[in-house]
Amino acid sequence: MTVCYFGYYRPFHSRNRNLILGLRRNGVNVIECNAVVPFIQGRYFCLLAKYFRYGTGADVIIVGFPGHTDVPLAWALAKIFHRKLVFDAFTSMYLNLVYDRQDVAQHSLKALVYWLVDWLSCLLSDKVLVDTSDNQQYFAKEFSVKVDKIACIPVCFDESIFKPQKAINGDSCIVGWHGTFLPLQGVETIIAAAQKLKNVNINFRLLGYGREKDMSVKLVKKKGLKNIYFFDRVNYQRLPDFISGCDIYLGGPFGQNLKANMVIPNKVVEAMAMGKPVICADTPAMRRAFVSGKEVLLTTQSNQLALARAIISLKESPKLRETLGHNALRAASFYTSKNIGRLLLQKIAQL
Repeated sequence: MTVCYFGYYRPFHSRNRNLILGLRRNGVNVIECNAVVPFIQGRYFCLLAKYFRYGTGADVIIVGFPGHTDVPLAWALAKIFHRKLVFDAFTSMYLNLVYDRQDVAQHSLKALVYWLVDWLSCLLSDKVLVDTSDNQQYFAKEFSVKVDKIACIPVCFDESIFKPQKAINGDSCIVGWHGTFLPLQGVETIIAAAQKLKNVNINFRLLGYGREKDMSVKLVKKKGLKNIYFFDRVNYQRLPDFISGCDIYLGGPFGQNLKANMVIPNKVVEAMAMGKPVICADTPAMRRAFVSGKEVLLTTQSNQLALARAIISLKESPKLRETLGHNALRAASFYTSKNIGRLLLQKIAQL
C-alpha cells in the first residue's frame, strides 16, 4: 500500500513523525507532500505541485496534523483521483484556540470560523483520526460526526530510541518534565508543588519551549526557588537522554480545562517506555488508559498539594518506584510506533 501524507503538517511533530514511522515499519510506502508555508504565501500551489509530481499513485491521502485548512484541497484531489481521504484531526482547532490557549473569545466571529473549519474538515473526510475515546465523543457531539467515522489512534513513541537506560543521580531525587508550556500542561501547578518541596532534597528539571515559558521562569525567580532548573528544547533523538536522568517523571496534564480531560500527552508513554514511574493527572482519559498505582500514579488535577504528596510518596518508596516503572514498561509496549501504525493500517484497510 502507498499512502500520501499531505498538507501543512509539521513533519517533526511527534504525532506525524511517529505515525509515519509506524506505517513504514508495517511495510507501507509513505510519500510526503508537505508544505510548511502560510496559506497566503501559496501553500495550496505548493501542495498541488508536490501531489501531481509524487502523490498521484498513492492509494490513500492522509492529511497530517495540523492540516485542518488543507482538507478541502485534499478532498478535491481525492475525488479527482478516486482516493480515500483520512484526516488526522488529533485535536480540535476550535477547542485548542478558544478553550485551551484562549487566543480567541468564545462567542467571536473567529471562534465561529474555527468551529466551521473543524466541522467542514470532518464532513469532507472518509475517516477522522483522534487520540482518545474522549476526543472521539467530543468530535461526535460538537461537530455532529458519526462515531463510526472517527477512529481512535493513540499517541505512540519511537521504540528504537525510547528504551530503559540506567540513571546515576547521586543523593538528589530528580523530577523531570518536558513540554511546550501550554495552559493545559499546568506548569504553574508543578512550580507550586516544587515550592512546597523546596526544603526537601528534590530537584525539578523542566525542558522545552513555548508561549508561557518566560512567565514560568519569571515566576520561579520571583518565588526565589532554587530547586527548579529550566532546559532548552532538544532534538527528539536526545530526549531519551534527558528522561533517563530523572527518577520520577511528570506526565500531566496538570492544567484544568476541557482539552486536558481528553488527552494523553506523548511524554507519558515516552517516559513509561523508559521504565520510569510516571505521575499523571487523574482525568477521564488517563483513567481509561492506565491503572493508577500499578502502571502510573494518578493525582488530583491542578492540585499542587496532591502533586507534592505524590512526588514524596515515590521518593520515599523505592519499591513503589520500581514496581510502577516495571509495569509502565510493560504497558508502554502497546504504544510503540509499529503497533499503532498497524492499528492505523487496519483502519485504512476498512475504508
